[in-house]
Amino acid sequence: MKKSLFLLSVLIMALVLKACGGGGGGGTTVTPTPAPATVNLAAFKNVFEGTAPAGTQFNFPALTEINTESGASGSFTLAAGGAVTFEAQNVTNSLATLQLTGATAVSDTTTNYFQMSNGTPYKSVSSTGGPSLPPALPTTAKVGDSAPSTIVTQNDGSTATTSWSLHADPDGTPILLITRSFITGIATTLEYDSYYLDAAGIPTKIMISVTAGGTILTLTGNRVPS
Repeated sequence: MKKSLFLLSVLIMALVLKACGGGGGGGTTVTPTPAPATVNLAAFKNVFEGTAPAGTQFNFPALTEINTESGASGSFTLAAGGAVTFEAQNVTNSLATLQLTGATAVSDTTTNYFQMSNGTPYKSVSSTGGPSLPPALPTTAKVGDSAPSTIVTQNDGSTATTSWSLHADPDGTPILLITRSFITGIATTLEYDSYYLDAAGIPTKIMISVTAGGTILTLTGNRVPS
């Protein structure tokens, strides 16, 4: 039996969610605020790659869903794990832990590994699914920048694809988007993790959106300083 490709797809199917429809909107015009010419991603990158002091973390303790009636809620933490040896490789690592409550309580920890010598992505391992490759983030980027997708193919033909891109809210807030897709046979799960960054490149809010089985589940929450 194949493993679940990703935690939230399991939650969605377990809760038998139904996506809510949206209504038409009025005609208020929003004038965008220019985003910074260059966005410093170093602080986020250091935690994501595990090169920050072990235990340094971004904590989002109160996630709530915004587009369904599932009643799902939970928390998310991204924490630097420091230097370790994994599969005979000298690597740094970070741990992304998602805990959700609802009709079915579920938890997942994804560990991201990077080569200690040069920061090259080595592997991401989920406690509820198969391996993938974490994206290689730059130290600085401009809004509109992105990276080619990386694809990991398993022996059974399933694939895991990851990428990153940088966007901006109308108020000029930079948004680092990390995208993952998991395909097994005809089943596809899409995950979009949007980190809203302050002027120092520290995430102030996260939005996690997952599409699985034709249903979209979106959760969001603010960071609480550790």
